[in-house]
Amino acid sequence: MIQEEIEIDLKSLVAAGLYESEEKAMYEALKLLLKENPEIRIRLAIYRYKNEDITLAKAAEIAGVSFITMKSILIDNGIEPELGPKTFEQARQEHIYIKEIVDEFNHK
Repeated sequence: MIQEEIEIDLKSLVAAGLYESEEKAMYEALKLLLKENPEIRIRLAIYRYKNEDITLAKAAEIAGVSFITMKSILIDNGIEPELGPKTFEQARQEHIYIKEIVDEFNHK
């Protein structure tokens, strides 16, 4: 029942010209959910850190907290954070994240 209502609403949002696609409407809804619920962002970051190949920096970005805060959150949840990238891809992700922080800081 709920799924049918969601599908109807998504189709209607697109038909009304409010979104290009159902996927874009769902994406915006998810982003709003995460923006409005810091605890969900943190839990999602913890889950992804434990179950996916993401860096501590990426987990911090997902959670919307600093690198140091994310490290503390992981430790508080019984997870020993890995310091330093294990792969080239992780190093690249951390470089991008740090560059974004520096660029944002320089533009303030």
